[in-house]
Amino acid sequence: MKPIRISVLLPFYHEGSLLEEAMESVRHQHCDGWELVLVDSQADDRTRSIAARYAISDPRIRMVTANAPGISAALNTGLSECAGAYIARMDADDRMHPERLLKQADFLDSHAAIDLVASRCTVFPETPENEGYRLFVTWQNEILTPEDHRRNRFIESPIAHPSVMFRRSLIDRYGGYREDGVPEDYEMWLRWMDAGVRISKLPEFLLEWRDHSGRLSRIHPDYSLDAFLRVKARYLASWLQQHPPGDRPLVVCGGSRNIRNKLEVLQGEGIRFDAYTDVVNRPGHPLRYIPVSSLPAPGEAFFINLIGQRGVRTAIRQLLMEQGHQEEQDFILLA
Repeated sequence: MKPIRISVLLPFYHEGSLLEEAMESVRHQHCDGWELVLVDSQADDRTRSIAARYAISDPRIRMVTANAPGISAALNTGLSECAGAYIARMDADDRMHPERLLKQADFLDSHAAIDLVASRCTVFPETPENEGYRLFVTWQNEILTPEDHRRNRFIESPIAHPSVMFRRSLIDRYGGYREDGVPEDYEMWLRWMDAGVRISKLPEFLLEWRDHSGRLSRIHPDYSLDAFLRVKARYLASWLQQHPPGDRPLVVCGGSRNIRNKLEVLQGEGIRFDAYTDVVNRPGHPLRYIPVSSLPAPGEAFFINLIGQRGVRTAIRQLLMEQGHQEEQDFILLA
């Protein structure tokens, strides 16, 4: 058996025959030197028996049991068992392209300054119910370079968790998955990028990302809008400490009641705003109003956008850039 270069980390729960599809897609990879670490996260008997059968029949596959309930505990248990220098994530209901592991490992081999590489994804099956999810994945697929990932990281998670491969050394330096009521993967990406980790994405579509009503991201409170906002606020506050706007006023884009609720979360992390801008003046707003028609010139303010609608967010970015404001120097998008 060849030395282990890549560890594929795959926790499982109640996926049944879908787990077989996922494992078969790993077994048909066009590269050697991989292992598949299956983590039993309180699975049902049928799914556990499927995983055990594969582990018995293929020496490249090992099965371990999570030391506590929950996805983060399962992932951290698996990380402690991974022997490869590269760790590739995989979910029990997705499918990977036969060249995924080879292309991602070769990319990391030849790009020493990149510590994590993801890939573009397709969503399946296509149904009217997952139109919003497909739009989100389309947005992710447009983010390729380290600079793209850095600029867009506070909008939403810019990478698909089961598409990533990263260097094992990142876990030793910056820690693994945390369990504190927020999306465990997004928290880890923000924490790593906060420390300077550079993330890239291959332009190839190397993962088929299955969408269904039982996904944790649809039903678990750790993936709620409030949970995402809390983790964004935490690392935006850290970013502002590292890149202070100086004596420039901090201006929030948006003045609705929903935006004011978001403001309270950011203020809880110590971020203090001086004014807000919107298309209309909002009576009773606690901050000073700046009309959109009278925005400060570049270098005179720092803007943080909290408006989440896709079209509006894009329009705000375009407006500020047309006026000469530079992203991350004069404004940042968080929504």
